[in-house]
Amino acid sequence: MKKTVLIFTFLFMGALFCGLTAQPSGGSAGPSPEKDENMIREYTNFLKAHPLHVKSYIGRGQVKRRLKDYIGAIADFRRALELDPDNVIALYSRGAVLCQVGKFEQAEKDLVEAVKIDTADSDLWMALGVARSGFGDFRGAEKAYTKVVTIAPENPFGYVMRADVRFKMHNDSGAAGDYSKTIQLSPEDYLSYSARAEVRFSMGDYPGSLSDCRSTIALKPGDPVIFELKGRIFFMTDQLDSAGEAFTQAISLQEDFARAWAWRGHVYSMQGKDTAAVSDFNRAIKLDSRDFRAYYGRGAIKYKRHDLKGAVEDFSLSIDINPENAQSYLMRGVARLNSDDKAGCKDVERAVELGYTNVPEDIRKFCNMK
Repeated sequence: MKKTVLIFTFLFMGALFCGLTAQPSGGSAGPSPEKDENMIREYTNFLKAHPLHVKSYIGRGQVKRRLKDYIGAIADFRRALELDPDNVIALYSRGAVLCQVGKFEQAEKDLVEAVKIDTADSDLWMALGVARSGFGDFRGAEKAYTKVVTIAPENPFGYVMRADVRFKMHNDSGAAGDYSKTIQLSPEDYLSYSARAEVRFSMGDYPGSLSDCRSTIALKPGDPVIFELKGRIFFMTDQLDSAGEAFTQAISLQEDFARAWAWRGHVYSMQGKDTAAVSDFNRAIKLDSRDFRAYYGRGAIKYKRHDLKGAVEDFSLSIDINPENAQSYLMRGVARLNSDDKAGCKDVERAVELGYTNVPEDIRKFCNMK
């Protein structure tokens, strides 16, 4: 359910910081490809006469990176490091390219060496945090981002990135605090309002989440993701009409928004509009065959219509996609038990293992559950 906004924030910021290298300054778009090719030829001719010139290997590598010749860029940075193993720019640049091509663990090695040499450069720590996040070392990434905000406390990006990894580690209060700091430093940053809204939703702080949704909409009125979140808030607070309106708004802004179709289907189902609900669930599945909520919702309506076989099939698909969803196991178990399939007891037991607590007493007795 969570992290649509946060994933986008991480990818955007990751590309920004792990892709940064010390490049020749100029216009924001950088030199044209033709000028870059000329620069490579100039560096190459110079290196033929001066094969030990470290800065030229770094410079050529940076141009190659800009042209997406990542193999060539890595080779140039490697040669620079062979000549000068403690060159921070070469370590940072190679780490950045490795990060760009998804080799996060290799990138981390270069960036760790870079921060050993220059402990006070916040950009190095930022890139190290992104590399660690890339291979799932969120604790290590958090430490790197803490270094960033310690060195540069007025830089909002360090708080954004630390908030992301804290949210992934289920430290919701820490993530919310970091987004609050980001908003304090950059009050027009709609992404931070949007991300904090998601965090607050995860914490069950629906009023706070709704307030952040409204702030986001004021800054960026056409963002479908925030209307989808607004719909979930209304759904969780039993304001079904308002939820349906919010999901419809999200769909009007992004017609292929599968999750919004699935959630609106749940609203219709709760309102007893089963035909409309099935239509929305089918649309969600057509748009995203991995949307477990849509299969679950459609299965629940099939169960209500006494199509037990179809219900079991849909609940099974929901479980295949999200095997940690206790509700899907419970409903499949109930559907199986109503089909005289005692395998349903195993499903109910699995639902309890996953945290479901309200198993009806007659099912507990039938399945000999304690």
